[in-house]
Amino acid sequence: MSGTPCFAGTRVPARTLIDYLEGGDSEEDFLEDFPTVSRKQAVALLEEASELLIAPALMRTLLDECLPARLRRDLPGHEVQAVPRAGWAGIKNGELLRLIADSGEFDVFLTMGKSLP
Repeated sequence: MSGTPCFAGTRVPARTLIDYLEGGDSEEDFLEDFPTVSRKQAVALLEEASELLIAPALMRTLLDECLPARLRRDLPGHEVQAVPRAGWAGIKNGELLRLIADSGEFDVFLTMGKSLP
């Protein structure tokens, strides 16, 4: 199906179940119309979707070396790493920002400085 997520062993796109429910149909209606999809598969999809909706967004955060590493305790549920642990201790300014961007490993970089508002 050209990369469209489908129920395993079928050609039924997972999105079809969501479309049915959004349209006011029941899970039973969906299963009746698509007998190759098992109830177990439909329930698993809905449970996974529910977990994704209620799970907090995980941010991959890098703390500059001018910030205390204990700040990670104030960011529960997020991946937090300090610049020295990333192997970038002593690297400054633009070079550090380039390394961070090129790595693709972090969503957020936290720093502070006297010249920053």
